[in-house]
Amino acid sequence: MKAAISQNSTLGIDWVNTLKTLQTSPYCTVSPLTIAYNSALSAAERNCNADLSLSIIEDMKKCDQKVLDAVSYKIAIMTCIKCNRVEDAIRLKDELIESGLNIDHGTIRSLLWLLSHNGYGHEALKLFEILKKLSELCKHEKGLIQTDYLNTIESCLMSNMYEDSIDIYNKLKKSPNYKLDPKSLKTLLELAYDTSDSDLCTELYSQVVKEKSFKLSNYHYKLIVRTLLMNGNLDLVHTIWKNLMNEPDLFDTALLQMFLESYSTSGDFKNSYDLLLLMDKEMLLRSSQPYLLAIKSCEKCGEWNLAIKILRMAQHKLNKNDIKMYNAVLAVCLVAKEWDAMASIYKEIFKDSSSTIGQDQFRHNDLVPDGDTIAYLLISFYHLDDQPMIHSLLSIPIVDTPLLSKIRKSLKQ
Repeated sequence: MKAAISQNSTLGIDWVNTLKTLQTSPYCTVSPLTIAYNSALSAAERNCNADLSLSIIEDMKKCDQKVLDAVSYKIAIMTCIKCNRVEDAIRLKDELIESGLNIDHGTIRSLLWLLSHNGYGHEALKLFEILKKLSELCKHEKGLIQTDYLNTIESCLMSNMYEDSIDIYNKLKKSPNYKLDPKSLKTLLELAYDTSDSDLCTELYSQVVKEKSFKLSNYHYKLIVRTLLMNGNLDLVHTIWKNLMNEPDLFDTALLQMFLESYSTSGDFKNSYDLLLLMDKEMLLRSSQPYLLAIKSCEKCGEWNLAIKILRMAQHKLNKNDIKMYNAVLAVCLVAKEWDAMASIYKEIFKDSSSTIGQDQFRHNDLVPDGDTIAYLLISFYHLDDQPMIHSLLSIPIVDTPLLSKIRKSLKQ
């Protein structure tokens, strides 16, 4: 009945006459019943009905005569692939192999594609080895292609099988089919990022720049910069930015913010400020984070005037205050030993220095100081020898941060 219902959706074919013809034909080596079932499976595949396909397979198993063949399994597997039924597809693959029937290149490659989106790395490795053996038997007539390696790598990466991913990559590099293109670069950069391999990342980037066979995408750049930042390769990040500057079509907030993060870490306040201005020009400044990173880039050299300038830019553009930016400016002033500037910032944060400082004062203020704010201000007033202000700050009920806790202990000594 299920087969009949499924066949009903296969338009333009008179199945009764077809089966009669097959039964009387001396050239038909396949059971007419198998053909009927397979036609039903084909209809289920076209309708992406995995449940019906699996049900038909179970009916075929119950038949008195052997009607299941490799085509039956292949069609059912393809239906499961279309429906993202990973475990059902794997189970059918196992049944196909255990029954002694042949599995073909196309079915294996389709399964590898499915696993590349879902993981199951161990299964992908098994399929890769089967495909490799088939290729050897066919004497490379249908040998391994680059996509076979890439899908296996992606499946292993999703399964956190990093050593296996690297092993497949090394095999790919030795393959005559290896060619760096946008698809392979994406997969291999993901491999470099997931394994924190800056050498592989650098090698891939250098190869693309040298060959100039295609252009890097925004996603490619993000993978490259993330990997290099993770490993502290800041000089190369700067070089990449210089190459990217002439491709504004690839700009977005997330990508340019990564370069800001690099300059923030290295203390390159000049390039950081130039990049911030470019982001402003490209209308990519939508949050306080880019400003915060630019301010932090001023800390190593104590460029407090520039830090305050960036703070004012942020206040003007965002029309709001952020205590993290004030803390970053205070940190820059601390390096520069600009105690008076820090005292002025204190007045901005607390608004009214003549009133009693307490938690109630913050209720109508969008700047709520945290432990680090108090710590920086305590340092500045200590150097200004303003004991009343120190006692006042120490009396504020606030959760200690590691820095504030350290300052409290120092003042008690």
